[in-house]
Amino acid sequence: MARALLAEETVDEDRDTTPVRRRFPWIFVAIATTFVTLAATSVATKRPWVDEAWFTGPALDLATHGRFGTPILEPTGSHLTLYKPGAVLTGINQHTYWIMPLYPLSLAVWGKMFGFSVFSIRVPSLFWGVLLLGSVWIIVRRLGGTPGAAALATAILAMEFGFIDAGSDGRMDMMSAALGFAGLAAYLSLRERSLIRAALVGHALCAASFFTHPNGMFAAASLVFCMWWLEGWRVVSVRIAGAAAAPYLAGAVAWGLYIARAPAEFAAQFGANSAHRSGSLLHPWRAIYEEFTLRYLLHHFLPDSGGAFAWMKITGLVLFLAAMVAVIAMPALRRQTRLRLLLWLAVLRFLMMSVGASWKLEYYLVHATPFYAAIAGITGWWFWTRPRRNARLIAVAALGGYFAVQLAVFAHLATAVSSYSRKYLPAVNYVKSILRPDDLVAGAADLAFEMGFYNPQLVDDIWLGHRSGKRPTIVVVDDWYYYECIISQLPAAAPYNRWVNDELRREFALVKSLDGYSIYRRIN
Repeated sequence: MARALLAEETVDEDRDTTPVRRRFPWIFVAIATTFVTLAATSVATKRPWVDEAWFTGPALDLATHGRFGTPILEPTGSHLTLYKPGAVLTGINQHTYWIMPLYPLSLAVWGKMFGFSVFSIRVPSLFWGVLLLGSVWIIVRRLGGTPGAAALATAILAMEFGFIDAGSDGRMDMMSAALGFAGLAAYLSLRERSLIRAALVGHALCAASFFTHPNGMFAAASLVFCMWWLEGWRVVSVRIAGAAAAPYLAGAVAWGLYIARAPAEFAAQFGANSAHRSGSLLHPWRAIYEEFTLRYLLHHFLPDSGGAFAWMKITGLVLFLAAMVAVIAMPALRRQTRLRLLLWLAVLRFLMMSVGASWKLEYYLVHATPFYAAIAGITGWWFWTRPRRNARLIAVAALGGYFAVQLAVFAHLATAVSSYSRKYLPAVNYVKSILRPDDLVAGAADLAFEMGFYNPQLVDDIWLGHRSGKRPTIVVVDDWYYYECIISQLPAAAPYNRWVNDELRREFALVKSLDGYSIYRRIN
């Protein structure tokens, strides 16, 4: 296969014969600076949300108390009870086993130096985003793309709204994706000097991606596929297999030692968080259909909220699909091996996420869009360099429209839809103003960024004390977490829906309605 690859590369029309530069050119610096500027704006303006608080908690606990627990979250009152009735996150306030360990560990180091405000904990994702952009640049160049194609691919990714959002989010998705694509970039950069070293470094980064988030398994599988495509049977070697497997074994041993401290708690927490995530394996065709209709359309590119500006994101999906169709339909593009490999990697990533990431969350798209951006960048640059004027006009219209729309969507959503100062702060300040010494507030954990993670008057419990016995006197229902739980249509959520609606109607009175928040006080 490797010989065939070399033979095919000789017919690539746009193959760049100059050596790949070790330093990024100024255009990459300009693209990265644009991304950093947009992501930093989002860091400073968007409201906190519950995941950011959940994943900050263990880092804060480790840095300040030497433990690794998740404060605020009531073990019997998590959203996981809507998927697995009766689920209890046993010991979660002492040990965090429900998520992979590397992200909160890295955040603990960061927070120790820069603090744990909602703004500071988002900044690492911004830096991971720059790493991912650099990885895409290297991947395109190492697979034969010209500097122009690499620049265009990187720019397309840097301006994609979901990518900017992930780069300004206090979640682990950008870190996991960046490490995975860095693994692929490292392998492509090192393979000509030492295949064993390339396998070791590449899979070490992919292993780090996996121990950041389970979606890192997609990066590992993509790297294995890429190795087989480029090296053929050369990868069937005990030394190469050992080098590739060693990082995963080392990570498993380290995590296993921590699990051994409280294996029953690990089984309860990790079991509850993973119980509902394997359903797609049993229904693969439905999973593929829902991957596109739910994750891609309803939750991201054509969302059911956000209005016309949010719907304009569909132009990004159109660009990605058009680029793939062009690669398949046009022989001059199709015969370029670098594009076929990228196309296969994109298709495999789509299929793996369809059946392997059954929870159709839009923020997982950061694991897929870099491949789409790479294909779009190479294809767009090919059209731009054609001698025919019509081809260049197509490139200008498609890419110009894409960049204009992405910037408009970002400007609207960052300032009008998800605002820290217009939505979050008024709600928290109102709760503080009515708080009495004997009150207990139940609300999403992100309230802790202003009210404190170790505040005895704050608990995150969607069951409002029904299972724990700690009955709140104030309930803060936000539109993005508590309200979504209350109206959940999951079959297992029916008992909760009936109970919580009856509880709010009989025991509480609405005392304040704000943009995105409804605040209740107990009347009995």
